[in-house]
Amino acid sequence: MKLIVSEREREDCEVTAFAHFDREEGWSREEVEEQVLTPLAKRSIMGTKESDPPSIMCYQLPGSIMKDRKPIPGGPDINPNDFAFARSLYPKPERRTVRGFSKYHATGRAQ
Repeated sequence: MKLIVSEREREDCEVTAFAHFDREEGWSREEVEEQVLTPLAKRSIMGTKESDPPSIMCYQLPGSIMKDRKPIPGGPDINPNDFAFARSLYPKPERRTVRGFSKYHATGRAQ
């Protein structure tokens, strides 16, 4: 089922979002537009295959500023999916032993 929102409802959500982020974060209207109200281009999104609402990367948003009035809880801390995603971007360097000393080898190539 597709949610149909009137122009008036959308405007009400935006006004409420501006007030919320001004009060909670001290953000200007421009910052709210850039950080919250402007959709990301699909090609710029790099993340998990499925939505992860409790991710630390997900803003906590009150239902009062949402079109469907349902809050997004967001994540207060790094969760297992966040760790897995970070690990995929920043793999640990390979651990090697050279002449009895443990060394980290970041390039993945033999020295």
